[in-house]
This record gives sequence, structure tokens and C-alpha cells, in this order.
Amino acid sequence: MAPPKPTFTDPWYGKPGLVYFIGAGDPLKAIKIGVTLATGFKSRLRGHQSSNHEPLRVLGVIDFTKPELSMLLAEKLERSLHQQFAPHQRFQASWVGSEWFNPHTEILAYIQANCVPCFDLGLPDSVAKLGPGLAVEA
Repeated sequence: MAPPKPTFTDPWYGKPGLVYFIGAGDPLKAIKIGVTLATGFKSRLRGHQSSNHEPLRVLGVIDFTKPELSMLLAEKLERSLHQQFAPHQRFQASWVGSEWFNPHTEILAYIQANCVPCFDLGLPDSVAKLGPGLAVEA
């Protein structure tokens, strides 16, 4: 038996959230557009980093933590952004990884115009710890 689907009246949808743009690689190879509860941001970032061999950094966030904003609005924006930038998806829609996009100038311009840096919200922009294995050999 499948668990019941959440409704828009679920308390979860009223909690503060964030829409985030995470960049993978240096130079930038991919951008993840995602959403999370504000309180779970660092944990979400760690999860993405642990499953990615490229160093990740947050390119920007859209804040949905004000009283009139919520996860409901954050999720709606995330879905809208996925549709808007669908031509730049790295994988087929609905596949695992379909929230990763090529670093197209259209996405980068959107981030520049609409996002704030993590620092403005007291959030980390990276949890990557580069070790000797990533050093470039001469």
C-alpha cells in the first residue's frame, strides 16, 4: 500500500524553504536546481557532495524563509525553473539526475538576477574538502 500523497495543507508546506543552484566542477560542468527546507540545507548539500566526485559549490539561493513565503511556493518555483530550463537538462526528464542542467548562460543570468549568495543567509556555499587525490600532478 502506497503512503498517502501530501496535500497543500500539510504543515511541511508551510515551513521555510530555499531554492538552490549548485555548481559542479571547476570549470563549471553542471548546475543542480533543487529545493529544501531551510533547516536541512547543509545536510542536503553534504548529501549531494557525497554522491558527486566533482567539488560542489552553491552558486546562489532564493530565500523562502519569510513569514509570507513557504516550501509550497519554493517547490512551485523549482518546478517552474525545471520547465523553463528543460532545453538545458543533462539527462532525460524524470530520470535520476534530471535536476542537473548544463551551465548555459540563460541559467547563469537567472542566478545572477534572482539569487543571493549563501553568505547573506549565514549558510555554507560548499562542504567539499579537497584532498591530495585531487591535486594536479606536474
